Amino acid sequence: MSIRSITKGIVSVGMWSATRLVVTGLVLPVYSRMLGTDGYGQYAYYVALLLIASHPAGFGMRHTLTKYFAERPNERGWQRQLAKFARSAMVASGLIVGAIVIVLLTSSSGGGLHALGIVAVVAGILWCEQMHQFASGILYGLHREEDATVPAALGVVIGGAIGAALAVTGFGVMGALSGLLVAWLFAAGIALRRARRALGSTAAAMAVPLPHRELLTFGISSMAYSGVAMALYSVDVVLVRYFAGDQQTGLYAAAVQWSEFVWFVPIAIEGVMLQSTAGLWAQGKFDEITRLVSRLMRYVAVTTAFLLIYVLVFAEHIVTFYFGAQFRDATFPLQLLVPGAFAFSLARVIRPVIQAHGWVMTLLKTVSAATLINIVLNVALVPRWGASGASVATSLSFICVTLLYVRLLQGEGVHSFQGLAGGRLLLLCAGTVAMLTPMALTISDPFLAIVLGGIAALGLYWCGVFWLGLIRVRELEQIVDSMPGPLRQTGIKAMRLLQPMLVRLDAIAMN
Repeated sequence: MSIRSITKGIVSVGMWSATRLVVTGLVLPVYSRMLGTDGYGQYAYYVALLLIASHPAGFGMRHTLTKYFAERPNERGWQRQLAKFARSAMVASGLIVGAIVIVLLTSSSGGGLHALGIVAVVAGILWCEQMHQFASGILYGLHREEDATVPAALGVVIGGAIGAALAVTGFGVMGALSGLLVAWLFAAGIALRRARRALGSTAAAMAVPLPHRELLTFGISSMAYSGVAMALYSVDVVLVRYFAGDQQTGLYAAAVQWSEFVWFVPIAIEGVMLQSTAGLWAQGKFDEITRLVSRLMRYVAVTTAFLLIYVLVFAEHIVTFYFGAQFRDATFPLQLLVPGAFAFSLARVIRPVIQAHGWVMTLLKTVSAATLINIVLNVALVPRWGASGASVATSLSFICVTLLYVRLLQGEGVHSFQGLAGGRLLLLCAGTVAMLTPMALTISDPFLAIVLGGIAALGLYWCGVFWLGLIRVRELEQIVDSMPGPLRQTGIKAMRLLQPMLVRLDAIAMN
């Protein structure tokens, strides 16, 4: 697959990821202030429950569609049969999981019209998300990521506006969840229509034999893996609420939210790696996989490290300005999450590459072990240290997952960190932290610290990146040249402005 096609997919998924990041960044301060720590903790609990339930409801068919469509890109009749099979599996599993969620929430809500309304909205979100996942599996497999991500991005904007408006007007948690329902309903409706159009007329489809056993094995394995992985991400919130109450849950949710904001680039790259490497594995092109993975891992490591340095140094200012003074105690849990957030940004790139190879059961065992470690650590640490204990548990389990993923690829001759220059990156990070810390300690006004700190961090870090040769100017030019349409023109203009300085830094790095 060409770098242009991969870049187009990354940009498409990245636009959706960026939109979610911006909208989430705008609405969460509204939710935290309107709902308070207790209400925000309840909202975080429902979102965590949805994340845990979404993958069993999808039965692994989203990844199944993407993998097998990418492996047989020109066989439309076979693809239509596969889509029909996946639809039947997702409907059955979605109804079963949805019923379980309804029973669970109804039994714990204590009854009442308001509580039943929340249950109905949560179930609606779950089912609408599955419809979008079905369409996304088809469109991603056909390398038409933008047909799924653009409506999803628009849905996030519309749903975010509605959720914030309802929260402000007194609808509380119900209003915030209603915004999510609108977002997924909008995205699913458009994506399904585009997926149907991409496949063509189903009336002309011939009966094509499908490897049902193979498809079910891959789907069930993917479902089990994704479900356990989502439990790894979300079980902390559930355990903190159980052991430490809604207030600590709200603090931990705030810390987790800001640590996840830095995953913009990894999420964008993660969205194209399955379809980009499935064919390479099938053809045995291990060296090409190494070149692709190591290059993208280097980009993720450099960009994520920058964002996490900023979050680490200015954590107290960020939390106070963003969530309000009542969330100040989320500062230390947020800082404790930084190592794990960095490690997991790398794991996000590697995971779909391993999945494309067909090692879903290996992924399942790896994440199951990490989830067990996470749960044990939470049970041991949360009752005494609350949100901080959960942050330690999460960071350690994320680091374990990343190390195991890297070893799996090394066993097949794929070297994820080839050309990373880890020593220079570590030196750059330590130097940037050392120069920014006095500014964070000196400036007391949160807004001023965030703005001035961001400007200083941007200049110091990225000049260091090109000065140390962590990213070369020619690589940046190749990325810009591969961008689609208006983004390419914008990138070219930006490069013209920065080129004299970048070329000078690049020359220093070469010498």
